[in-house]
Amino acid sequence: MADIVSATQKIDNEKMEIKKKIREVFRVVHDIKGQGSTFGYPSVTEIASILCDFMREGKVSMSPKQAQVIKLHLGALRLVLDQKLKGESEAAKNLVKKLSVTAATVPPLR
Repeated sequence: MADIVSATQKIDNEKMEIKKKIREVFRVVHDIKGQGSTFGYPSVTEIASILCDFMREGKVSMSPKQAQVIKLHLGALRLVLDQKLKGESEAAKNLVKKLSVTAATVPPLR
């Protein structure tokens, strides 16, 4: 949870170099992606996977809309963990579906 909070703060940190910000947030999300299912949270893995795909090519720029998408996904990860939406809960499935649609409406980081 602390890593998610830290990643969210990095997105908002205007003093941090964008390339470094993207790299560090991607690392956190990628780690979470690998751990979600292991701890019984397949929706965490799915949300992190969507976000990793969105951020994967990110090199040097991030628009305000892209930052919003990233923060939305980080917030969803917090929600799933806070609410302990383990397993294949219907609420988590719906959340993943909506996040997937949202991420598809904004061009990924390039």
